[in-house]
Amino acid sequence: MIYHKKIAILLTAFGFVLGASNIASASNDCFEEGKDRDWCDKFNISFMDKGGNSDIQSLSLSNLMQYRLVKKVRLSWELKGTKGESDGELSAENYATTIEARYSPSASYYFVNLGWEKDEFRGIDRNLSVGPGVGFKIFDGHALKLSTEAALHYDLEKGTDGSREEIAKGLLKMDYSYLFYDRYTLSEILEYDRELDDGNKYGITSETKLSSKMSKTLSMNITYTLKYDSKPLSSEYKKLDRTLTVGVEKLF
Repeated sequence: MIYHKKIAILLTAFGFVLGASNIASASNDCFEEGKDRDWCDKFNISFMDKGGNSDIQSLSLSNLMQYRLVKKVRLSWELKGTKGESDGELSAENYATTIEARYSPSASYYFVNLGWEKDEFRGIDRNLSVGPGVGFKIFDGHALKLSTEAALHYDLEKGTDGSREEIAKGLLKMDYSYLFYDRYTLSEILEYDRELDDGNKYGITSETKLSSKMSKTLSMNITYTLKYDSKPLSSEYKKLDRTLTVGVEKLF
């Protein structure tokens, strides 16, 4: 009951923000907040309810830093972390970081990613991933944004059982967002990845997010994420993870 009361309070607070905010919403691209700046930073702290391979209610932290080398070249570095206990025992521990270099000469853009992840409750002791990709901005207006991406990833993965794998993956992604009433943003990210040498092993990720601006640099958001793995590392792991977060995001 205490947990349900916490969720109700958070949702009520978010509803109040939606009803009371009169500040115009800014784009998700922090460079548009100050076009004369070459860098930006977004920090997010969220209350998280996670189910699947981990079953916890905890706090989650993330930080995204972006730096523009020149007009068409951008570097990004993202850090994420979650650690939680259930009944006095550790029941969730996930850390991830990604570095991206992106070149955007036009509506098309090209990028290279380097990522690292640790998630023991999905059987991953560590995963190192690197690969190139290409994207295209179908719509890039003030209110409506829609882009697609295709990428290749090469993963070096070590399981918590000591197993090691080298995996080549193909990835498709769609990123949609819509700004309404100049202060609320509804966004959806869909990802599909598949191993190149095993078509039966694939993953699907869906992230749905509703954001409301409280000021030029502060926003509140609700995010619901589903992550499906057709073939987990072993039968003891579940195929589906779901996460609900209610958080505050600060732009620096």
